Amino acid sequence: MDFSTNIETFLSDNISDTVFIQKAYYYLLGREPDPHGMQHYLSLLHDGADRMSILSSLRFSAEGKRRYKRIKQFDQAIIRYKRRSRIRRLIIRLIGRKKKSPSTNIQPLLSAREQVIYLQLQQALHSNRE
Repeated sequence: MDFSTNIETFLSDNISDTVFIQKAYYYLLGREPDPHGMQHYLSLLHDGADRMSILSSLRFSAEGKRRYKRIKQFDQAIIRYKRRSRIRRLIIRLIGRKKKSPSTNIQPLLSAREQVIYLQLQQALHSNRE
């Protein structure tokens, strides 16, 4: 599997967690996973972590920073993942607010695209409350 051109396949559930971790180590660190690393990342996946967070963890580990060869598509996927994570946190904040609690103005913290999504979510939540 060519990681640089098939990141969607790489992140899909079409390969087992064990094979995913082996390939992630190979592509990002240039080696096989040690037993402790394999067990650690398998545990994270079984506890609900997503595959992109595992890749990000390996990529930005001390070893990953030393060995990493820039793969444009991977870097773009990391950026998209971080944006989605940020949006997820905002959604949780919106949904978690109580009806009578004062509104928290988080719009200044958002990019233009995130503001559009935020406003759409806010409108949808408001219409559901009525």
